[in-house]
Amino acid sequence: MPLKSKPKSRVKMEFTAGGIVYQRTKHGPLIALILDPYGKWGLPKGHLEKSETPAAAALRETREELGIRRVRIIAPVGQTDIWFNERFRKGKRVRGERILIHKVIYYFLMEAPTGVRARPQRGEGIRTVEWVPTHLVVRRVSYKNLQSVLRRGVWIIQQRARRQA
Repeated sequence: MPLKSKPKSRVKMEFTAGGIVYQRTKHGPLIALILDPYGKWGLPKGHLEKSETPAAAALRETREELGIRRVRIIAPVGQTDIWFNERFRKGKRVRGERILIHKVIYYFLMEAPTGVRARPQRGEGIRTVEWVPTHLVVRRVSYKNLQSVLRRGVWIIQQRARRQA
């Protein structure tokens, strides 16, 4: 009886970029978190388009997903990377050859005008946007890999506030 071999897997690289968007308020800075299609709190992000820089992609995706036009990049915050098995391709469940995805995500700290209202991009499955105080945001985010970039973003916000005080 011939042995059945496991389907081979190959690695596919994906590059995405996103934003840690904050706005100043009289009660302190607030950071925008999105409730994603999986019911988890995260940050706006998306794939880089051909010949697009991470910063340009982060601005475009953040503006689209939050529905906020007037955001500006303050500083790069860092990157995370995640590994996962591809489950769907073109909307259909993948069978046979498994593809391992290595996704690199570049994050940028961005500032939005005080009092701005977000309009979640529901067509992308974003259910809502919540503005969270900086001292709660690391605990509120659902994805552990975002905690370190959020801590760095909060630190930069605090340093900027001290310099401007």
